[in-house]
Amino acid sequence: MLTLGRCSHCLRSIDMFSGLLAALGHDCDHPGNSNSFEVANSSEKAMAHNDDAVLERHHSRTLFEVMKREENNVMASFEAIEQQYMRRLMIHAILGTDMSKVSIY
Repeated sequence: MLTLGRCSHCLRSIDMFSGLLAALGHDCDHPGNSNSFEVANSSEKAMAHNDDAVLERHHSRTLFEVMKREENNVMASFEAIEQQYMRRLMIHAILGTDMSKVSIY
C-alpha cells in the first residue's frame, strides 16, 4: 500500500513509520484468547484494562515496553513532540484493530 498503492504520496514519513511500527506490534504478546474470553474469565489483562479493548491495550503497552529498552528505541532520534505524536498514532492504530468497535455502517 505504501509503494504500489501510492499511499506514500498522501502520508508523511513519520506517519508511515508509525504505521509500520504499529503493524509490527499490533499482536505483541498475544495470549491466543479473545477479548471476550479475557473478560469472561476476569483475567489480569481484563482487570488492568477495565474490560475495554483488553488485548489491543495489552499489545500497545507491550510494544512500548519493548521499544523503551535502549537497544530497541527506534524513536530515540525523534524530537519529544514527534515521539508523542507517533505514540498517539500507534496507540490509535492498534486500538483500531478491536473488531468489536468497528462499525460497518
